[in-house]
Amino acid sequence: MNDPDHTNREDDYPTDRHHWRDMSFHPMFGPMRRERGSLKFIILLMLKDKPMHGYAIMKAIEDKYEHPISQGIIYPTLQMLEDQGLVTITEQDHKKVYSLTTQGTQYLTDNQETIDRIKSRQDDPRWRSIPNVRRRFNQLAYLIFSNLKDIDDDKLKQIEDILEDTRKRIGKIIFEG
Repeated sequence: MNDPDHTNREDDYPTDRHHWRDMSFHPMFGPMRRERGSLKFIILLMLKDKPMHGYAIMKAIEDKYEHPISQGIIYPTLQMLEDQGLVTITEQDHKKVYSLTTQGTQYLTDNQETIDRIKSRQDDPRWRSIPNVRRRFNQLAYLIFSNLKDIDDDKLKQIEDILEDTRKRIGKIIFEG
């Protein structure tokens, strides 16, 4: 796997779709991947400071961790935390406001080791650069896919060649230092 010219073969990657959740089998993703289940701890830590509504939690996470969280992730997680008795919901000004319960505070105390691990990963400078890398990927994908009508076979081949060359160059940076 450390060969930058390595081509993806079917037998290199797990075929079970659940294995894709844990990309740590690949050396590039292991040290940077957010720990599974860390979002619930991040939300609980946000609520430890003060009660908030869902959008405020989303913005606080984005501001603190430079990582946007979608409504499709935050609200089911908040519902799960309520179901577990870790947060309560009250309505204020037609908004659901989430507060940490005593049980939620105890849960944070009982899981301090996990929280410390999550915090140390978040402080890793490599983690902070991920949004910039993702933004570049998104910009590139948008450029290509939003202009597909203007890309003929010759241009597509040139783009494929550039992407392949870039993949090899990045592989050399990662694996050869």
